[in-house]
Amino acid sequence: MMPLRCALAGALFFGFLGSGKAQVPAPAAPQAGCDQLESLGGEVKKRFEIAQATVSKRKPVSEQCRALTQFSDVESKFVKFISQQGVWCGVPSQQIETLKANHAHTLTYQKQACAAAAQAARRPEGPSLSRALNDPIPDVNTTSTGGGTLDSLAGNPLR
Repeated sequence: MMPLRCALAGALFFGFLGSGKAQVPAPAAPQAGCDQLESLGGEVKKRFEIAQATVSKRKPVSEQCRALTQFSDVESKFVKFISQQGVWCGVPSQQIETLKANHAHTLTYQKQACAAAAQAARRPEGPSLSRALNDPIPDVNTTSTGGGTLDSLAGNPLR
């Protein structure tokens, strides 16, 4: 999961969101719907931090899958909103394309984490088949009977 952690730390942007507020030039007259940009951006940042903490703390892959899925869902809404309203809200088109590319990376990492979680869920408990086939069958020759120097079950070994 090392590539996943690096990708979350590095590739998942947020120069755009900075300290939780969208850093876009304020239009002369606020457009209808642009006020959602800040709230969606804050939610994306919060989910990103949760997902990043889950991966960096090496939580179980099922938790990583859940956190990345929640982050991906919120990021998807944010990217959709930016794609539709971004130009009207003063977001540069290059930034919109960067957000779309980063969302594609997020989906890739989410699929990796969820595939690993599904594989871990299918893994059976107990010994593996190779271990069961390679271990010796217990019989008189392969089991220890005790009888060591300090075996006190048969009496005092020092007599």
